[in-house]
Amino acid sequence: MPYERWYDTLDAFKAAYRRLRQENGFPIDAEIHAAELATNDGPWRDLKLTPRQRFGIYKLLLRQFHHLAPVTRNQITRPGVQVLAVVLPDREDPGLEEDAEALAWRLLLERLETFCRIHATQCTLWVDAGGHQATMTKVAREQRRFRYVPSAQGTEALARPFMWLVEDPVAVESSSSLFIQWADLLAYAGFRAALPHPQMPKDLWAATGRARLAAANWISRDRGATEPIGVVIWPRPMEH
Repeated sequence: MPYERWYDTLDAFKAAYRRLRQENGFPIDAEIHAAELATNDGPWRDLKLTPRQRFGIYKLLLRQFHHLAPVTRNQITRPGVQVLAVVLPDREDPGLEEDAEALAWRLLLERLETFCRIHATQCTLWVDAGGHQATMTKVAREQRRFRYVPSAQGTEALARPFMWLVEDPVAVESSSSLFIQWADLLAYAGFRAALPHPQMPKDLWAATGRARLAAANWISRDRGATEPIGVVIWPRPMEH
């Protein structure tokens, strides 16, 4: 999210949350948790909504990203919100190079570094205070100082320290941040895009529309990886 759009983004999230309360009776003091919405748990259970209604709400919330995405008109691009996800389907996979949690953060930071370098912009990271802040901080500090990535052309590894990252990741309580709550919606949608479930819609991630960061995995998709746009799956799922 570009800094000049944070207020627009917050307003959009607030409006969607307010509509949720007014039209569906969502409790004013409740948090939006993706897993609860998807499985009819937590405050959703008391609202007596059908699965179709719940997933309609889920897609409506995700579509906020589509409306906030970059738009190009008359060859001028207005900055906007873009989204990506990293999914490791099997954290016990023997092919993983390191601990699954650390690897997932590293893969995310690699793509953020590329984005920031191409756009010559700095960034800060907000993470859920109830999540994996310690691992994220450790990986972020390593990536800022010493980082080599494989070349997409098969040549020698490239030095790519994440110099664009400002300070350590900032831990934020989800109860006080709609940004963290919407990030949770994104994370679950990305997870289900990589690991579909028969009782879940297949197009949750697609609801984010043009906000999906195609650059996050366009090389692997071009080489045959069966990944949804903007969802990095590791190890890569390839067509046979």
